[in-house]
Amino acid sequence: MQLFFHRDIKTDKMLPESEAVHCTKVLRKSVGDEINVIDGQGYLYTCVITNTSKKTCEVEIKHEEYFENNLPHINLLIAPTKNAERIEWFAEKAVETGVSQITIILTDNTERKKFNMDRLEKKIVSASKQARRFHIPTLVGPEKLENIFNISVNKNQQNFICYVEEHQPDHLYNKIEVGSDINILIGPEGDFSKEEYNLAIKSGYIPVSLGDFRLRTETAGLAAIQMAVLKNSI
Repeated sequence: MQLFFHRDIKTDKMLPESEAVHCTKVLRKSVGDEINVIDGQGYLYTCVITNTSKKTCEVEIKHEEYFENNLPHINLLIAPTKNAERIEWFAEKAVETGVSQITIILTDNTERKKFNMDRLEKKIVSASKQARRFHIPTLVGPEKLENIFNISVNKNQQNFICYVEEHQPDHLYNKIEVGSDINILIGPEGDFSKEEYNLAIKSGYIPVSLGDFRLRTETAGLAAIQMAVLKNSI
């Protein structure tokens, strides 16, 4: 199933330009053809193309269907990698494995302070369409880590910080409660500073381990998501 994305399809029947060009120029769709459009909020719309031009494609909704999101809310708060391609790879795989929100955080040891969020958003949308996810994950940030800690901890959520210590804390998988919404902090290549770690603990975050091996930032993020999804799937 080929999917197109339009966040405001209910009120604006013109596809975004990039989607319109892909639909009419690449896939050669024309007036009268049916296409499938998602709004990222769980709805799948069956539409008929009513008008096209060089860079536009107008549609009419014929049918809509809502799909429940059965996973808990998994918010992965992650520091951007020095190499932008690695965090983009992570975002794509995170979408495929079930993340609900990706929050880009800036820490003491973050090497990349400037980040192309628009490009990352496009990667997330593209991966969502490819994976046929009707609920598109949210992208937030970049946000300073101390600002994250200033937000009151929700008692209905579990909050974890993945941190490398000499004496490993409990494994993340063992600490996750089935059905709980989850926030998971993943640090940069140089890890969180001791001050950041202490502030996280003071703010109600639980220290956890991802295993015996030292992982790259993007690998750690992906592993954490998979553990959360797996725990809620059995």
